[in-house]
Amino acid sequence: MSNKYYDDLIDALKNGDVRVHFMKVDGSARIMDCTLKEGEFPEYTSTRTKTPNDDVIAVWDIENAGWRSFRKDSVTAYYKLPIESIDCDVSVQGVTL
Repeated sequence: MSNKYYDDLIDALKNGDVRVHFMKVDGSARIMDCTLKEGEFPEYTSTRTKTPNDDVIAVWDIENAGWRSFRKDSVTAYYKLPIESIDCDVSVQGVTL
């Protein structure tokens, strides 16, 4: 992930909800709706101390209401939420959808 792409992702997370597509360590694909927007998650409190890892992004998982993380280099795509639909007429083999 380039620094610009990473910076844009972090900015999007801090400003709202984001759908992130990434590959888990076990090789399976994962899609997660998450955020880093203040007020959207409880204050983080822990007695554990972890060495910061600049290759990992910790986020608030909206669906599961908990902290999750993923590796920066595993991100395949991300979208700001809500994803807006585009109204259009589509016709497939003479059938209008």
